[in-house]
Amino acid sequence: MDTASEQRVQAIRHRVQEERAALAKLNARLGDLKDLLKPCQSLLDFVLHGFLDGKILAEDRAPAALNRWLDQAELMLGEAEKQREYVEGLERKYGANARVIGG
Repeated sequence: MDTASEQRVQAIRHRVQEERAALAKLNARLGDLKDLLKPCQSLLDFVLHGFLDGKILAEDRAPAALNRWLDQAELMLGEAEKQREYVEGLERKYGANARVIGG
């Protein structure tokens, strides 16, 4: 893996850490809405263990293939961020103690 790719991996890992911190803060102040954060946690776990695991990154692949791989990791991370932002919007609109009613 070249230096640029290593820096990109580190940047993605850093974003995952930041997102986990944001989720922890949000989770601490929510009631039922915290259940809507579970997909975020799963996506972040998938980014770390499914895309950025050392064994997976050590696989022999062309630089273009590695870039596409990291693009997908960033896409999944972006989905986690969008889900968190959605829950934050619900919190702003309905309050931290809003109830989730499932069917």
